[in-house]
Amino acid sequence: MRASALTRAGKRDEARALMQSIGQAPAGMPFPSDSLSPLLNEPRYQFAAGEIYAALGDRDQARQHWQKATGGQPTAFALLAAKRLNPDDQSWRGRAESALQRTGGQAGLPHFTRGALLRELGRTSEAEAEFRSAVLAPDRGLSQLLGRQGLASLRQP
Repeated sequence: MRASALTRAGKRDEARALMQSIGQAPAGMPFPSDSLSPLLNEPRYQFAAGEIYAALGDRDQARQHWQKATGGQPTAFALLAAKRLNPDDQSWRGRAESALQRTGGQAGLPHFTRGALLRELGRTSEAEAEFRSAVLAPDRGLSQLLGRQGLASLRQP
C-alpha cells in the first residue's frame, strides 16, 4: 500500500526500491526467509504488485506478477490479473459475475473484493457501495483501509 501511495505521489524510485525490498530480511535482524511466502504468493498481492509496476511503467514486471496471480487458486484477483494479461478476452466477465455471487452477504474484506470486481465490470455505483461497506465493516482492519483506497480509485481518471 505504501508503494502504491509513493507511486501516486510521483516518488517512482522510492516506490520501486520498496517493491524490490519486500520479503527481504531487514539489515542486522534475523528474519525467516519463508515467513512472508504465503502472503507474497497470494493472488491479491501478486495482482497489486502488478498494478504498481504497471503504474511505474515496468510492463515486464507487471506481467510477471499478473502471471503469478493467475497460477494458483481461481480467486477474484486471479480473474483481474487474467484480464490485465489478455484485455481482449472477455471470458473473465462471466467468471467475475459468478465470483460476485459467491462473495455476497459477507462482512469486511469481501466487500473490497466485490468492489474491485464491480469496478472492473464498469459498475461504479455498485463498486462505490461495496467500498463504503468495506470501510464500515465491523472488523475495521484491513477492509477499512482497502475500502478507502477503493473509493479513491473511483475518483481517479
